[in-house]
Amino acid sequence: MLRFVRLRRLAILLPLAVAAALGGGLFAGRLLAQPDAPPSSAAEPAAALRFQQALAELALRAAAVSPRSDPVVVTLAELNAFLAHHVESRRLPFRPLVVASGEDWLAVAGRTSPAQLTGRSWMGAVVGLLPRAAGQLDLWVSARGHLVVRAGEAEFVVEETRVGRQRVPASWVWSALGIGPREQLRWRLPRVVERIEAQPGRLLIHTRRHRG
Repeated sequence: MLRFVRLRRLAILLPLAVAAALGGGLFAGRLLAQPDAPPSSAAEPAAALRFQQALAELALRAAAVSPRSDPVVVTLAELNAFLAHHVESRRLPFRPLVVASGEDWLAVAGRTSPAQLTGRSWMGAVVGLLPRAAGQLDLWVSARGHLVVRAGEAEFVVEETRVGRQRVPASWVWSALGIGPREQLRWRLPRVVERIEAQPGRLLIHTRRHRG
């Protein structure tokens, strides 16, 4: 009788264990999967120069020197070229860091590897279940949300985060990256900037008119 109970318990637990292992493997596979359309960054120096010219125009407006009041247009090709050539974050292990946009939304994605994140909480446990070579595979981390502009400051408000093709809580991403949830999400802006409008492939930076 006791042997029958043990066999019955094994018959119940074994499928559950197999299902858990398969589920964990599928989850890890989605984490390591390439996005449907992996982001790419432009490396054209001329595009980065055009972005710097847009920054210069904003500086002129902030100093009440430029008479223009039309939106300053920045294409995603220009922004990504500038990020590729001139911006290197010591806190974020991404090469490259790429920005995409649509109607009223913005997305930031970066390519890293599991090995660069294994010492940072939960990612180490996931990668520990995989072959060592998996630590060198490409791993895409992305966040999607919208921009909020306040006086002299812009904030990227995150609405969705993914690792590979797997949607995960934002707190998981911050933990894996080893940063606070509000770090790297705010930056200073000239106070002349009123709002930033996201459109497919470009950003429109609206500025205030100077009263004279």
